[in-house]
Amino acid sequence: VPTLEVARPLELVGNNGEPAHFFPLDACLGDCDIDSDCQDGLLCFQSDNVNDAIPGCDGITNADDYCFERPPDYLYVLGNNGEPASAFPLPLCAGDCDDDEECAGDLKCFKFNSPEPVPGCVGEREGSNDYCWARPPKYLWTMGNNGAPESAYPLNECEGDCDNDSECAEGLSCFHRTHGEAVYGCVGLAADDTTDYCQGPTPEPTMSPITSSPTDSPTTAEPTSAPTLNTVNNILVKGSVMTAFGCNNPDPKLWPRALDGSTEKHSCDRTGLQGIEDAGLVVMPWHNKLSVAQALRVYSQNDCSGCDPASYVLEGRSDPSEAWTVISEGYLPWVDDATTGRNARGLDVSSTYDSPDASLVHTE
Repeated sequence: VPTLEVARPLELVGNNGEPAHFFPLDACLGDCDIDSDCQDGLLCFQSDNVNDAIPGCDGITNADDYCFERPPDYLYVLGNNGEPASAFPLPLCAGDCDDDEECAGDLKCFKFNSPEPVPGCVGEREGSNDYCWARPPKYLWTMGNNGAPESAYPLNECEGDCDNDSECAEGLSCFHRTHGEAVYGCVGLAADDTTDYCQGPTPEPTMSPITSSPTDSPTTAEPTSAPTLNTVNNILVKGSVMTAFGCNNPDPKLWPRALDGSTEKHSCDRTGLQGIEDAGLVVMPWHNKLSVAQALRVYSQNDCSGCDPASYVLEGRSDPSEAWTVISEGYLPWVDDATTGRNARGLDVSSTYDSPDASLVHTE
């Protein structure tokens, strides 16, 4: 008989081990301080945000700590620097690892070098912690450099860093990069713009056969059909690279809030920087497709009329080897409107390719 599992509501039943009959705590009960405050197999979810949600539980934490059962694919820090020893080697989506040896089995240590999400894992990365993960096929990954460690060479497809074809497995070639070029047949973010990766054969262009025989009658070329354009609401898909500038608090966990499809705001501490340095976000879409941006929509945040974005620069290129070219730039329409309304925090933005969310204050 099919059953519907209902999440258990979060409930505060004690603190600091009192009253004793509640401890160790069951799932979704708090307040816990350490894992030993929870029943066997449960962990203490350390909450830093009043709006934190806990897997398997209903409600928000209000910054209190609760016991929970960690899903296997949920990002969570179980230890650091090999301690506690019982947590190592780390399982899938667990941190903090320093190298592959601290991960179980064939898992790799996913190093924090960008806001890129950890493939195959859910939840938010905590600070600059590194997590164990299962590398998907053809995912760009740096295995070594200058032939070391020897165990990594020859490199397989989409692995780096190679210096020549002899460092790649049979049938692969070393693709040399200088300006962030895309690697054919591979997915994911490269370590940087210049790391070289082994790649498979690239498709050769096909040529129509040439004949010198005259034709009896003139031929007319058939018109080619126009390319199919798919209209989408947002080209900033998961995995798009975001960086902030002009802020004293460069926290990659906060950047995606500016693009997450809600009115949850990204904060930028400008103390001492006003009038000295501009501030903003730089976003590079990651979908491996050519796209034509038709509009830029921005929704106002909740409590600071002087904090809304004021201007934009849109750049583009048709090939990864080309330099970026400015397509459009200017001020957003609301920059001269001191009466722009505010949106409450945490509301979902319901927009389409054709129209914005009319229930929210926005500019386009």
